[in-house]
Amino acid sequence: YMFINVRERRREIGTLLAIGATPKIILKVFLQKAILLGLIGGFTGYIFGVFLAICLGPKIVKVPVSPTLGWCLWAVVIAVIFSVVSSVIPAKRAANLDAAEILQEE
Repeated sequence: YMFINVRERRREIGTLLAIGATPKIILKVFLQKAILLGLIGGFTGYIFGVFLAICLGPKIVKVPVSPTLGWCLWAVVIAVIFSVVSSVIPAKRAANLDAAEILQEE
């Protein structure tokens, strides 16, 4: 997803670099987006998984399901870690783009 995002936002990145944004700022923007996506994805995945477990668990395996805050935190933390790790390369590529070259593209 981030590779596509960098590709789609090339012009915006070029403009930011041209008006003085440092590569560090560009990197930070993309990594913050990755953290936000990881938080949303982890929490949504946990809620969906718990819902399915509560609905299907007792019927299929005949085991009661009791969701805990600890598992929710683990799900969110793991999702954020995966999201950030998978976004590092696209974020670095975005940070190293040449503003003049991007703005000359049509």
